[in-house]
Amino acid sequence: MLPTRNVSTRYQTQAILGAGGMGCVFLCREPGKGKRPVVVKTFWRAAPGTVEATFAEAMTMDRVGRGYVPSLLGYGFAQGGECPYLVMEYLDGYRDGDAWLAEQGLLPLATSLDLGRRVLQAQVAAHAAGVVHLDLKSSNLLLKVEPAEEGGGIGVKVIDFGLARVAERVDGARVADASRV
Repeated sequence: MLPTRNVSTRYQTQAILGAGGMGCVFLCREPGKGKRPVVVKTFWRAAPGTVEATFAEAMTMDRVGRGYVPSLLGYGFAQGGECPYLVMEYLDGYRDGDAWLAEQGLLPLATSLDLGRRVLQAQVAAHAAGVVHLDLKSSNLLLKVEPAEEGGGIGVKVIDFGLARVAERVDGARVADASRV
């Protein structure tokens, strides 16, 4: 089992990487000698259920999706158990697919087919483990030009595996809360 941590006291926030209706993503630094960069993904509110239920898909993808997804480094709840968060490895030099396309333009067909094949391999690994992404789109793909010694192609990682289910449970809790008013 991965360690749970108090996000507000453990990580130094460097930048906001994105925000949306379900939560916020931060670039942070871990404390200690290395102060390595990490990504902390937070949700505005906790979904009903246990820690294991909240983070099951993310933990599964960390186990079966090596090579396809950023590594899961930790998880927990901040603000007295109200806000779930995940701590993931920071992938230096990667850009989300939308930013990549805006900057680089369309990819050649052969490159697109190779990227598509690798994204499908990630999906196969996920489906075999009972995880469905639910939000696969270009902004949930991270792309990076690989050095020549690593083949010189484009590296790809799929992000937000497991987060769609957490978001679905949080939205369900919001709907249930609203219906009780």
